[in-house]
Amino acid sequence: MFSCGSGITACIILLAAELAGYTQLSLYDGSWADWGSSESLPVA
Repeated sequence: MFSCGSGITACIILLAAELAGYTQLSLYDGSWADWGSSESLPVA
């Protein structure tokens, strides 16, 4: 999964990964602050 502050930079990285042949990609369009504020979501 790719993430960034607004999803724009993550889209570029996701596109590069797809062009490199990676599959099963996903983009979280929220910010790290949004993800990190929920105790039910994983952080690694």
